[in-house]
Amino acid sequence: MYKRTFAPALLSLVCGSVSAAPHIEHLEEVYVTAVPFNDGVDETMLPVNVLQAEELRRKVANSLGETLKNEPGIHSASFGTGVGQPVVRGHTGNRVQVLQSGVDVSDASDISPDHVNGVEPLLADRIEVLRGPSTLLYGNGAIGGVVNVVDSRIPQSLDNDHFFVGEQTYDSVGNEQRTLVRFDGATGNIGLHFDAVTRSNDNIEIPGLANLDPDAEDNTDGFIANSFGEGDSIHLGASLIGDQGFIGVSVGRITSNYGLPPGVHSHGHGEEEEHHDEDEHDEDEHHDEDEHHDDEEHGHEEDVAIRLDMEKTRYDIKGHWDFLSGPFQTFDAQIGYTDYEHNELEIAEDATEVGTTYTNQGFDSRFTLSHKPLGNWNGIVGLQLGRTEFAAVGEEAYIQPADIDSAALFIVERLEGNKLDWEFGARIESLAIDPVGDCDSSETTASVSASARYRFSDASNLLVALSRSERAPTVEERYSNITGPGCSRPVDDEDLVLHAATDLLEVGNPDLATETANNIELGLRHDFGNARGKINVFYNAIDDYIYLAETGEVDEEVIASYAGRDATFRGIEMSLEGDLFDVGPGVVEASIFGDLVRAEFDGGEYVPRIPPVRLGGELGYVLSNASFGMNFVQAFDQNRVGEDEERTEGYVRVGAYADYTWQVGSGEITAFLRGDNLLDEDIRNHVSLLKEAVPEPGRSLRVGLRAVF
Repeated sequence: MYKRTFAPALLSLVCGSVSAAPHIEHLEEVYVTAVPFNDGVDETMLPVNVLQAEELRRKVANSLGETLKNEPGIHSASFGTGVGQPVVRGHTGNRVQVLQSGVDVSDASDISPDHVNGVEPLLADRIEVLRGPSTLLYGNGAIGGVVNVVDSRIPQSLDNDHFFVGEQTYDSVGNEQRTLVRFDGATGNIGLHFDAVTRSNDNIEIPGLANLDPDAEDNTDGFIANSFGEGDSIHLGASLIGDQGFIGVSVGRITSNYGLPPGVHSHGHGEEEEHHDEDEHDEDEHHDEDEHHDDEEHGHEEDVAIRLDMEKTRYDIKGHWDFLSGPFQTFDAQIGYTDYEHNELEIAEDATEVGTTYTNQGFDSRFTLSHKPLGNWNGIVGLQLGRTEFAAVGEEAYIQPADIDSAALFIVERLEGNKLDWEFGARIESLAIDPVGDCDSSETTASVSASARYRFSDASNLLVALSRSERAPTVEERYSNITGPGCSRPVDDEDLVLHAATDLLEVGNPDLATETANNIELGLRHDFGNARGKINVFYNAIDDYIYLAETGEVDEEVIASYAGRDATFRGIEMSLEGDLFDVGPGVVEASIFGDLVRAEFDGGEYVPRIPPVRLGGELGYVLSNASFGMNFVQAFDQNRVGEDEERTEGYVRVGAYADYTWQVGSGEITAFLRGDNLLDEDIRNHVSLLKEAVPEPGRSLRVGLRAVF
């Protein structure tokens, strides 16, 4: 059903379940759709995290990174409070591929750290994270890992009864209000789906100064300026479902409007400040006129505020077919088309201008065919095709528009034995980038893997995996501030365009070599009956790891060029979860987790923004209609920092959770309460570019009501 996490030192943690039977039923097998053979979590040939059911509802937040941040090996790269990109084993951006039900999301989040992922975690049925290289299955952007957001936009089975969910929540840290509705049903052999979410929040509260430098301009006390935001999403889907399969379609739209912290993004206008003035109170109903953090009360005079206004429309077709005879077993097809756009708005007292517009239009498709067992062999072969048209237009358009085409073939085969199973895979992929001018590039990459799983018994197994994965450079790595003719940087450095999110004059390199990751993974899993334990150790040597190296300065702005340099990532992850003992009518559950990543360049320098060592845990008490618990995460000091990077102090984040469910006819109503950062710590997120200027939110209390019928 779901999992929990505990650390004995704190007798703490949140556990939430609407209905939970004691002991082993808490530990029933969870199956993974993002792996070739729909294995259980404990049977996969890759380390996997899965959030679903009550655990997902308890942890879900407004961004993917924030939702997953306390899973082993996963962190959140925040950029202010409006953005939270997932970080997997120290990798993020264009090394972590985000999927929506198995197909690429196709947004602009890998272009810049201030761009939000164009997917709605609040509407997910489950979120699967494949840790480690997954390029065999999902391609160029999966050299660090895969995050697959699985939803029910396209129904795959028929339900006899209609199913309705409604949820309303309020969060104190930013006066956030969130409303969710969902409907699943069927008429005849047609499955139907509808969902919608709307949310809004005021400026986020923090325990002290936003900027660690008390003399910093645009500093704020007790709140993060320009952090208010709002978002909406709506999806419709329908499927024709038969005995042998289904075919369905869906359409969805997601919007998000969020601010970037002041004093961080100059955008050519000098200092920024909050624009939360009286006019906007009238325009945006969710901001009260007496709000404690308006400009007048704090004495800040407005200059320019930067907000991102994102809109994404997505169309999907998905089908599945079970063969009754012949050599093949199943056929699956997925095609997704995305129309993505976001405007970077520059808001001054007397005007609002669009500084830069990013667009990404295109499709991603995936077709897989599995064959029937050939002796002890099972396998699939797949084809993946994609095309996107990327453009950035405006004063900060430091990347030329480009058409990007990709095509790949892959195969995965498994040989099952009595005790020992083998899995082999290979993928070949072509990636062509055609920007404006004469700077086109075309590259073919190849990836291979071999895994072995040895079953000591039904309760334990050992995983050994070897892989060699290649990643071609992306459009921003090749073509930032590169123009034609000549496919080179401007002759005069004064003509370079600043990337304000990183505060760097970024310069691409059209001649970058392919990034090659050689990975070794060892994993041990054991089922203790009422508990499960896992430990994974990995070593990842990356040839020509692409990064930004500072190479000069012009007009007090730093020039940073993309370059390749060998780097090594290594680390360990562990978790232990289960039932402790019965107390009255309920059961006490507990779990612990920990993770560590070390990343160094060849020569000994540290790779920047690598997550600190963490330990965390949960302790909860679960009844048939209620649950209570506490949790904590201890992040230690991060002193292994990159060049010109500041160290980050550790912190302890403490949370709590409680819920109670009433049966109402054939449905149920659940009231729930969640607290986060209860110690109100000044938390600085080391993987964030803004860790010195923008802390994580302060103490929060979320209350909500959920109805299921």
